[in-house]
Amino acid sequence: MRIARVFYQVGKIIIVVGLAMIVPMICSFIYGEQEASAFALSIPICLLVGILILVSTHEYNSEKMRRRDSFLFVTMAWLSAAFFGSLPFYLSGAFPDFTSSFFESMSGFTTTGATAFSSVESQSNGILLWRSFSQWIGGAGIILIFVALIQRGDNDRGEGNS
Repeated sequence: MRIARVFYQVGKIIIVVGLAMIVPMICSFIYGEQEASAFALSIPICLLVGILILVSTHEYNSEKMRRRDSFLFVTMAWLSAAFFGSLPFYLSGAFPDFTSSFFESMSGFTTTGATAFSSVESQSNGILLWRSFSQWIGGAGIILIFVALIQRGDNDRGEGNS
């Protein structure tokens, strides 16, 4: 198993999650919400961790991932995205505990649609936008995973080489 290659890709995911927080942060700034500071703290944390992972595993960038590496990658990507995606929920005080923040984030990235909010409508604009972004990113990720698996299945049978 090529764990360093998997972590290299996970580092990219963490950076994407951090960059996706920029739009909700701007939204919070525009509306004058205090949650902007939660995004302003979460973004550099995500970028720093993602870049550190990329730098420490960059020599494994050219290795090809195998099928079992892909399964580990999907698992690690969801866990990492949910963990780092929960930071704005927790740091803003939208939830009193990290578990609820993690649940909300995991719900978004896995597109389950469940929520830990007792009243979604009472949340700030930035938090609602981040919740929507996590669901959008999760939906796009699911589609990409299925396309990759279908394409890989075709290639395993010698089809799809056009």
